[in-house]
Amino acid sequence: MQEGKFLKQYEVITIDPPYATVRSGDELFKVPVEAHLDTWQPLSENYSKDHKGILCNSSRVFTRHTKSIDLDSFEVIQENDTPMTTYFRDKNNVYIYSSMCTFSALEGAAPRTFEIMDIKKGFGTDGQHDYYYAQQLPYRLADARFLNEHYAEADGKIYAAYTRLVPADAATFVIPEPELISNVALDKDHVFFREQVVAEADARTFRFLNGCVAAGRAYYRNCDIDFYAKDEKLAWFIRTIDKSFKKIRSKSIGAFDFKVEDETGYGYDKENRYLQGKKV
Repeated sequence: MQEGKFLKQYEVITIDPPYATVRSGDELFKVPVEAHLDTWQPLSENYSKDHKGILCNSSRVFTRHTKSIDLDSFEVIQENDTPMTTYFRDKNNVYIYSSMCTFSALEGAAPRTFEIMDIKKGFGTDGQHDYYYAQQLPYRLADARFLNEHYAEADGKIYAAYTRLVPADAATFVIPEPELISNVALDKDHVFFREQVVAEADARTFRFLNGCVAAGRAYYRNCDIDFYAKDEKLAWFIRTIDKSFKKIRSKSIGAFDFKVEDETGYGYDKENRYLQGKKV
């Protein structure tokens, strides 16, 4: 496929919506019937454009942004299927569309010097600023130490989702389960969920219950996102994809533990058992 070239002369071979097969010179092209053939140009395996806008496979996309895009210079820089991420640029901006973000312009990114450093991890740079997907990083990648897939340390500071400042003491910051539970951490004073301090959690005694995190633990539904923990005063149910911890006030906190019954995980103490943090 000759990317970025008009089909100056073409012959329509077949029309089988949503595509038409077109011959131009010695090449065959699969063109969306939605496209205007006289101005259609292939950009990549999945993307193309015409004078009206951008197409992904057979559908028009990014229509809300068409007026702000310079279509003449718009091109695909690189695309990746897993995770789904595509970088674009025109003469004015660098753009990204990903399973991690909506179609966005990278603020401040210089199109002429922009390079993708790792498309699978969402890292790019224009030489002056570094980016994590659509967000400009508040530090340079060369200065960062990535602690896991969620937390990074740079210039003596901790960042969640690589971009949001965590009010943590970097010298004592630890991630108890860095791979299994990537967005829960603590320092000498606080427990953190993402970048937020978990009010009332005691960092000194906080721990995840062994039945949730131990190697060889029993399978239970949502075992990759649902976990129980406790400290000396409270128990906690944590669903890592949600926005907050769920506090459990147990009358027998010392006995609070975790078990699996019929592939369902329960927290329990001497008085009650808990499903997803609620008494049952």
